[in-house]
Amino acid sequence: MESLVVGLCLRGRFEKDPRETYWPLIRDDWAKAFRGFDCIVNLFYAACFDRALKGTVRYDECVYLMENQGWERALARAWHTHGHGRLTGVAHSTVRFWDLRYHCDPRRYDSGFVIDFQRPTASC
Repeated sequence: MESLVVGLCLRGRFEKDPRETYWPLIRDDWAKAFRGFDCIVNLFYAACFDRALKGTVRYDECVYLMENQGWERALARAWHTHGHGRLTGVAHSTVRFWDLRYHCDPRRYDSGFVIDFQRPTASC
């Protein structure tokens, strides 16, 4: 339901000022990620990482190959939720400046952001 409300809000913003938002470009990806098969896959990853990391063993460090995939955020959320040590995402190669796979709006990293945005503690 939440994705429907946000989707309607984004569509409304686009209708009000088409230059303000990229809604037509992300509409299909939005639906897939929050209401389709990809949503189920992401929920599965979240449940798997949560179950694997909630045990009594505490890990000091985790290093993973960072490619901005859905499972990475599920790992980061479970890792931090269960109080484990340092989480490090390693980029396996450099990317072209126009490649947006690693891009996030800088406001997501602001301490005043409403939703806690889980991310690696360090990156290489």
